[in-house]
Amino acid sequence: MYDLEAIERMFHEFFDPRLGELAEEIEITEDLLEKGKTIHIPFGFFKYRLVLEGEKPVLRIRVTTRMDTNMIYLVDGEKVRIRDKMRR
Repeated sequence: MYDLEAIERMFHEFFDPRLGELAEEIEITEDLLEKGKTIHIPFGFFKYRLVLEGEKPVLRIRVTTRMDTNMIYLVDGEKVRIRDKMRR
């Protein structure tokens, strides 16, 4: 139904250098619209799911660690937007 290749390409371009081998575990499929997934990372977790912004799918990622990281990343096929949940 949705073309998720551009989102997956943008995700790997941005996160592969940061997550290394953990990024290889992540597949962007339409199943993520119904249920998100969680990967445990050192000192925290990496939760991701697809959400719709209008008619467009966007990958929403939340990274939380004990080291004061609480970030939300929104990945579409063109860019990655970042919000720091600690600084509102």
